[in-house]
Amino acid sequence: MSRRFGDKRVSFDPSDPEANKLAVSQGYTVVHGGMMSSAAWQNAKAANAILPAGQVTPGPKVWTGEDNPNAALFNDWIPESGVSSRKTIYPSAHRRAPHQNTPWNTLLVPASRPPHRR
Repeated sequence: MSRRFGDKRVSFDPSDPEANKLAVSQGYTVVHGGMMSSAAWQNAKAANAILPAGQVTPGPKVWTGEDNPNAALFNDWIPESGVSSRKTIYPSAHRRAPHQNTPWNTLLVPASRPPHRR
């Protein structure tokens, strides 16, 4: 393993994309699934010769209470701007568009039409 991937190696971790990027930035070789055979992966994992990137270089977590059932609820939300004003800006957005009552084949562009040029 060391000769092929070097001493600083981690396996790709799909559950923590940031950890994969951190591993590369710290000089680790990120080993993906197709880089070794199935038997080689089984041997490497059984011998702890390669660890997932999320264990070696974990990415930052936004909220640490995800796995703790006794954690306090996260209430520090940033309010969205403009959510309540959408109804006043676009009062007719719920109505059907005028072309929805038109037969579908009249909306198609004819094949004989020349391409648009700029």
